[in-house]
Amino acid sequence: MCRSIKFRRRLSFSLLLLCAAPLLVGQESDGGFGASLAPAVHIPVESYLGMGYSVRASAMYRFSGLPVYAEIAAGMSQTDSTGIPTEATVRVMNVSAGTGAYLSRLPFLDVFIGGRIGWGFGSMVIDGVTERAGAFNWGAVGGVSFPVLPRFALSVQGGVVAQMNTHLAYEAGLGVVWSPGPTARSDRGTRTERVTPQPEPLVAEAASDEAQTAEELVQEPAPDAAEDLIVTATVEHTRTDLHLVQAGFGTVFPVFYRFYDENPVGFAILKNAGERTLENIDVMVNIPAFMDLPQRQEAPENLEPGEEVTLDLQVLFNNSLLSVTEGTRVAAQIAVSFRDGDESSSYSANTTLSVTNRNAMTWDDDRKAASFVTAKDPAILEFAKNVAGIVRAGGRSAVSTNLRTAMAMLEAFNLYGLDYVIDPTTPHVELSENPHAIDFLQFPVQTFAFGAGDCDDLSICYTSCLEAVGVSTAFITVPGHIYAAFNTSVPEQEIGRTFPRADDVIICEGEAWVPVEVTMLDRGFAEAWTAGAQQWRQHNPRGQAELIPMQTAWQAFEPVGFDLGERQGIGALPEEDLLQAYLAELEAFVQDAIQPQASRIQRSIDSQGPSPRLCNNMGILYAKFEQLDEARRWFEDAAGRGDYAPAYVNLGHLDYLDDNYIDALRYYEQAEEIDPDDATVILAISRAHHELENYGFATAYYERLQIGNPELAGQFAYLQFRDSDTGRASDAATAKEVIIWGEAVE
Repeated sequence: MCRSIKFRRRLSFSLLLLCAAPLLVGQESDGGFGASLAPAVHIPVESYLGMGYSVRASAMYRFSGLPVYAEIAAGMSQTDSTGIPTEATVRVMNVSAGTGAYLSRLPFLDVFIGGRIGWGFGSMVIDGVTERAGAFNWGAVGGVSFPVLPRFALSVQGGVVAQMNTHLAYEAGLGVVWSPGPTARSDRGTRTERVTPQPEPLVAEAASDEAQTAEELVQEPAPDAAEDLIVTATVEHTRTDLHLVQAGFGTVFPVFYRFYDENPVGFAILKNAGERTLENIDVMVNIPAFMDLPQRQEAPENLEPGEEVTLDLQVLFNNSLLSVTEGTRVAAQIAVSFRDGDESSSYSANTTLSVTNRNAMTWDDDRKAASFVTAKDPAILEFAKNVAGIVRAGGRSAVSTNLRTAMAMLEAFNLYGLDYVIDPTTPHVELSENPHAIDFLQFPVQTFAFGAGDCDDLSICYTSCLEAVGVSTAFITVPGHIYAAFNTSVPEQEIGRTFPRADDVIICEGEAWVPVEVTMLDRGFAEAWTAGAQQWRQHNPRGQAELIPMQTAWQAFEPVGFDLGERQGIGALPEEDLLQAYLAELEAFVQDAIQPQASRIQRSIDSQGPSPRLCNNMGILYAKFEQLDEARRWFEDAAGRGDYAPAYVNLGHLDYLDDNYIDALRYYEQAEEIDPDDATVILAISRAHHELENYGFATAYYERLQIGNPELAGQFAYLQFRDSDTGRASDAATAKEVIIWGEAVE
């Protein structure tokens, strides 16, 4: 009992220290609300109680700029006695409030301590008799949290809890923490603001003969202006009726001229400074250099005395904006008209706006780079389709067409002589951390013309060429870097059978995407893939990697048409050289894909013996990657070890692929003698008869397939028709390439 009293005193002193700790030590944290759930092992101090469990749910608030958090929590615990002197069950339900601090905020974890005090309701059941009482409770906790997603973290924590009328206990367990902002591990760093230079003075000119005053306001945009606008200067037009309180334009980036169709390029604040209602308010914006016609703005029809309104200014630019090769300033006019009683009035404010060069953009939104992905550019289409034609001419059909196309495209870049060169004036690693710093990005035709580019230029060029031939692509962004990825169209469930290492692909919407570090184009596709996968594995668990599908990015930032002037083609590559380089890379991939799977099957053969099923599985592995001689050896081995129908079906498939339909049918019929009801066998026989133009037999077997396996039959509907039937020839040609390999049911 004395030991328990001393422990309570020490605990109270510890709680005081915990409450003072946030003022003594810590580090700034992001403000906002969060929540946590923490189950734990409950270990009472009292010797007559045994180990139990507890769970606590908390709602917390982190104070911005301070290492402090406050929380409200609810919890419960239960423990049973050890049976000495009697058997009992102790339960406690409590609510509490508390505070705590983050002692440090490391890149990979948060270290925290805290204390709480509240009210609890305890119950003790002794031999079926329940005693209940309420009392104060308190506790202390400390631990570390490890972020696993941008908003979620796992925590390991321990502490002490006390219910005054019941018991003291230690607690230790795991928890889940949710926060509305990035966790320590997912934080990509604070972006620093770039100081923009002061522009030349802007002067508002009155159109009427009334006395006007012009006033310049520099570097202070209106409070309600669109947040994404980089407004470096504003203009005011003072009147005693409809006062143009403030107006300004953001910096215009030519590559986003379509984006401005639906998004504001500036703002204007109007105020009725008179004593009567102003009606028929009309606001027009004109930028003569890059607009075909002035554009009417959405404005209220009337303004009451003293009423103020902020307008988003929208502009419909024409594509001549893309002719800007050097940053410039152009004239802009805001015209205002209205009716005051029986009198109509109008005036205009003339100003300028800044236009960057056509290759400029900022990294406040990584999706913006999609505007440079010009997959429909004629030169890009010609280059990419030539590469895709070489892929169709040679290669292994078992490997995804998208994967083979991406291999060949990277080899084409290398043969063309494209180089990775860091731009010393606009390095991506620095500019990507500053949302308002202006970067210079190349259009794909420029990259081919220059023969080089940095990480963003090469990624833009690579994704453009793949998109041009129907391969879906994405950007991957990690701190200070951007690179490419493409969709293989391989379903998630097929990843283990298709790729040597499953963790080298990214799962997006149920399909496998391959990351490619395009800057390593001279090292070959395999190394570029490996490097891209390593970066994803490194940064994704910290919440620092993002995959941005191009189709999604294009919804906000459409690609633009671009013309170098006297357009010249990119030029064709030597077809034989590209084919040789592509096939070498493809063969390396195939061997890399086969080896681990073959090793697994061989280990099973070594341990279990060469059963027909294992030999057949080995044959299927080689057959899928079109190593047909090796596949035939394993199928014959499987068939020679007993009446094993799948092996005969697969031997027939090899002859079928070689257009030897008579020998294929013999193997299929041997399989039918062993297993006459197998759907794979019935389908194979129907297909062989169809190729031999034995349409009666083909239809009969197909009808059996429809009864036994209608889903499989639906994939080969052409078998119920003759080749001469209209519209069926293309279906048959496509379906013939599909091989259903015979496999034993596990």
